[in-house]
Amino acid sequence: MTTDEKRTGLGEFKVERVLLFILDGLGIGTMFDVPETRPADVGANTLTHIAESAGGLHLPVFERLGLGNIATARGIEPVQTPIAAHGRNNLAHFGADTYMGHQEMLGTKPFRPQAQFMSQMGPAVAASLADHGHRVEPLVPGGTALLVDGVAVVADNVEGEIGGNFNVTGSLDLSTFDHLVAIGQAVRKVVQVGRVIVCASNGWQIGDVRNHVVTTAAGQFGVDTPGLGVYNDTYQVRHIGLGVQKELQVTSRVAATGRPVTLIGKAADIVDCEGAAYLPAVETRLVIEHIENSWARQRDGLIVANVQETDLAGHEQNPRRWADLLRQADVWLADFLPRMGQGDAIFITGDHGNDPNIGHSRHTREMTPMLAYGPSIRPVHLEDRASLADMAATIAELLGTAPPQFGQSFATQIRRG
Repeated sequence: MTTDEKRTGLGEFKVERVLLFILDGLGIGTMFDVPETRPADVGANTLTHIAESAGGLHLPVFERLGLGNIATARGIEPVQTPIAAHGRNNLAHFGADTYMGHQEMLGTKPFRPQAQFMSQMGPAVAASLADHGHRVEPLVPGGTALLVDGVAVVADNVEGEIGGNFNVTGSLDLSTFDHLVAIGQAVRKVVQVGRVIVCASNGWQIGDVRNHVVTTAAGQFGVDTPGLGVYNDTYQVRHIGLGVQKELQVTSRVAATGRPVTLIGKAADIVDCEGAAYLPAVETRLVIEHIENSWARQRDGLIVANVQETDLAGHEQNPRRWADLLRQADVWLADFLPRMGQGDAIFITGDHGNDPNIGHSRHTREMTPMLAYGPSIRPVHLEDRASLADMAATIAELLGTAPPQFGQSFATQIRRG
């Protein structure tokens, strides 16, 4: 028995390379607490409603993996002998959030955020910034947004959950991104929202920001970043989450062993891992291209890839686009799975739901599928997992690293032999 085998406790069972493949927004039924916590999500079932709108989904690879054994969707039937370990994930994080869903998925124990606004937190934020050596002044008279060092604006995030995040919006024509991140970290020290989002790009000045300040009906005072033009070719972003200790996540655990870690698609925007390769992409075609290139180059370690267009289809309330993207993933998997070697494993999941037919354009609080496939993985039924973090704990054990902060491994259950 080798050192790695002793460390994993799995004897001859050993995995060298893992792909965590995330179909953003793929929910398969509401969480048990939805009636109390998110009444607008009652009845949500992303996969079911996509299939209904499509007149039935034909996803032969997902069906063989066992998707129909854990989810109900017209056209996707249960099979007698699925080829993957299969179960459902509950969400341990509060709400239905892409950022926190990914942090939980990588092994972070979720903290419950508070809804806060700059109208109440402005004095504490300004004091923290001043304590860290920054110059602070109001962006506009009578507004709650703060202009910091003349280069960045701290304000309510007006794009996501009400009171859920603060934005640090900065121009790369005026500042370095590291300087902007330092501003965000000073804000993070005194607020309890889910995220402080540092976003920046070239091509605009503070005067342009003042022309794109909006006030929402909910009392938020923030920057219309799409209207400002932040999301251009030079866009950079850093999400600083509540209670997230990146060094305790499975990505960092794997990187600490000297093995490569690659972050693809939206995962490259919202996961922080020292030493990882970052390959951002939005188009599913590019995400798959990055996976294929990384798989060919990277013979061990961990690849985390997020397909963002599925989530965008949910926000657009476009079930036809959703269905087309699932078919695209199924076709790619049909080619990819047979090429996996004895030491390879793929985990397929979602981070929350995004039901295009529920009647609103926000994320939905749903369970997500958990499909684990590989030549060395036994295709058992895993029932319902308590947290997305169970996948992180399992991946860590399979790869022989220290466990993440949170999650219960099911590695021994999927051991083949």
